[in-house]
Amino acid sequence: IRADIFSQESQCSAADYTKRLATTYFPIRYGSQAADGQIHKLGAAAALKLQETFSQISTSLTLSEVEPYTLNWHNTDQQIQATTLAHKTDVQYVLAVTIDDISVERNQANPFTFWKGEKAIRNFAYTLTLLNGASGEELMNKQYRISEAWEFDMTRKLDVNSDQFWRSGYGRAVLKLMQRSAIDIEEFAVCEPTMGRILAVSNNQLQINLGKNQKVKAGDALTLFSVQQIRDSFGQEYRQFFLHPTSLVVTQVFAETATVTSRDRSLLANIQPNDYVARQ
Repeated sequence: IRADIFSQESQCSAADYTKRLATTYFPIRYGSQAADGQIHKLGAAAALKLQETFSQISTSLTLSEVEPYTLNWHNTDQQIQATTLAHKTDVQYVLAVTIDDISVERNQANPFTFWKGEKAIRNFAYTLTLLNGASGEELMNKQYRISEAWEFDMTRKLDVNSDQFWRSGYGRAVLKLMQRSAIDIEEFAVCEPTMGRILAVSNNQLQINLGKNQKVKAGDALTLFSVQQIRDSFGQEYRQFFLHPTSLVVTQVFAETATVTSRDRSLLANIQPNDYVARQ
C-alpha cells in the first residue's frame, strides 16, 4: 500500500485545480508480438485502463480524453502531434505511450516431467512521455517493464477487454505497473502551474477553458501569458510565453469555462484567443 500525504500548510495552490491530460490508444511497436494470444487490441484496452486508474487514484489529474486511434510517437514529430492533440481535446498535458515489448518466452516441458506442462513468461514494457500541450515540450520520460507468468495457450484468441484477462496474473501485473505510472505523473505535475487557454476576448473580459469541473472558484487569482510563435532557420516552430503585467481575477464560473478580468480593472491590451492563463 502506498499513500501520498500532503500537509495542508505546504500544499501548493496549483494543486487546487484539476489538470487535464489526453492520450491515444497505445501503439504496439512490434505488432508480431501480439500474435501469441491474438492480443492486437491490447494498446486500446490498456489506454482505457490507464484512464480508469487515474480516476481511481488521482485527485489533481484526470485523463479526460483517450482518442480512439494510435499515433506513432516513437518515429514522428512528438511536438507537433502533442500540440495538435492538446488543442483538439482542450487539455494541458499529453501522454505519449508506446508499448515496446509484449514478447512471450515459452519453455517446453521436460519429457520426463511432461505432466507439469509448458511454462510461459510474458513481458510488458512501455515508454511514457509527458508533454506540455501548449508547447510540445517534453517534461518527463520514463520506461516501465514487468515480466509475469502467462497462463494462456499460444493459439487461444483472448478478449483483452474481459475480466478474465485483467484478473489473470499478467493482467494484474500490468495494472499495477500503470498505477505506478499514474503516481509518478501526479508526483511530477501536482505542483506545476495549472494552465488554461483563452477562448474569447470581449469587453475587457476573457473566457477561459477552465471551470467548476476543474475546481475553479469566483475570486481566484490567475496569471496571464501571451504567446509568440517563432521559427528557426530549419523551419521548426516554437512557442514563447511572456508574462503579462496585469493579474487576473475570476468573476464567473461555469461547468467547463470561466470569465476573468483584470484585478485592477485596467485595459487588457494585446490579448488574443489561444493565449494562456495559469494558476500558480
